[in-house]
Amino acid sequence: MFESLMKHPGPIGEQVCEQLIQSRRIRMLYNLLSSGNRTKVSCGLILMMCVADRGARFVTRMLRQFDFSLNALKVVGVPPKVSGGKMMNAADEEGDGLYARRLWESKDLSKRPTRVAFVQFFKSMVSNCDELRLPLLLSMKYFTSNVIHYISRDPYQVQLMVLSVVKTCVLEQPSDLLTPPTKAAVFSEKFVGQLVAIVQRSGDSNSAEEVAHEASLLLTKILTDPSLGIADGSISLQQCLFYDNLSIAKSSKRRVLKTLLGIKPTQSHMLFLLLQRVFESDPVIALLYLSDMSLDIEPRGTSSFAANSAIAIFALDTVIRGLKHVGFVDVFERQILLANWTTVMFSKMSRASMSKGIQHASPFVAHTSALILERILESLHIVLVFLERADELEGIDCLGDKLRRIARKHVPDIQLVVAYHSKVCDDQTINT
Repeated sequence: MFESLMKHPGPIGEQVCEQLIQSRRIRMLYNLLSSGNRTKVSCGLILMMCVADRGARFVTRMLRQFDFSLNALKVVGVPPKVSGGKMMNAADEEGDGLYARRLWESKDLSKRPTRVAFVQFFKSMVSNCDELRLPLLLSMKYFTSNVIHYISRDPYQVQLMVLSVVKTCVLEQPSDLLTPPTKAAVFSEKFVGQLVAIVQRSGDSNSAEEVAHEASLLLTKILTDPSLGIADGSISLQQCLFYDNLSIAKSSKRRVLKTLLGIKPTQSHMLFLLLQRVFESDPVIALLYLSDMSLDIEPRGTSSFAANSAIAIFALDTVIRGLKHVGFVDVFERQILLANWTTVMFSKMSRASMSKGIQHASPFVAHTSALILERILESLHIVLVFLERADELEGIDCLGDKLRRIARKHVPDIQLVVAYHSKVCDDQTINT
């Protein structure tokens, strides 16, 4: 009944809400939220949600009157523990997932998790907040973080709702209202990890696929748009390779690189597409990924080798396109280029591995290994031509020869390459 009065469209509803957020009545909300009783906590959150639903003026009053650093808020927005001490996961298609979803949808406040009301309160506050006060609201301790840091455990329709609120009220807000550091604080490593977890479940069901699609779009934007405070476009591929900035680039692009190195693109087509989009947006990320990736591309006839090789080939293609647009630099910087390039190109695949790959009994493994070798040789040719032209202009002849010597140690013998090429030509002749 009290809730109905608060939602009354006329002056009665406004008066009830006005009285609730007066200083002496706010204490009642503190007592409800700190009671430890699930029913009382949910009632308190529902009352606050009704106030926020009245519009921006009431949200502003809530910001002034309510203490958002209240310790109780640290607990009420977190999914409860279930059997085995694990957090409830309403998105799980198996095990306790069905039970958790029933609790979420329960009308009985004594059974329903307090997170249900907390997420609804979050939506009402953020959606109705005045643009000028939105940065303050998002920075409130235990408020935004408690919702988005556990989103992957919510039912799929709740995930969609929260992602929609984040997209509209944070992602799409202009930089003069929400600065990049403010947005970066919302898009924390923990939240990005939650988005990755959602995308990884893309094949579980139709609902999971829909949520994963939205999470993938949001994740792509976060990892590629410098205005959001995560992606850093200040270092170009030329600066990274030529100015001894490989370590600096890793530092400035740490969060994006850490996210990409932590995902498993071979387990989800959406994560694979995410990786491609980030590479295309920033060739430096592709270069750093090649130098640090943990993917196994040792030649063998497995599906993981096929998927990992596809990722490596795409990253190499991105770097090659970037190498074609580098400008002239002095001899010292060319020496740095030589060191950086050889470190990246030959760090994951040895001469023995490439030789083994193009001689493999499986035509697919041999062809895939040849494609990787082709990309490495193409980048070698680009760098070699660049160095030789620069050496010729300055009247020196050292770096081109040095690169050739390094390449001979890492690239398979020419006889093996010729033998593979002849075998491919013979196979094509037989097939025609």
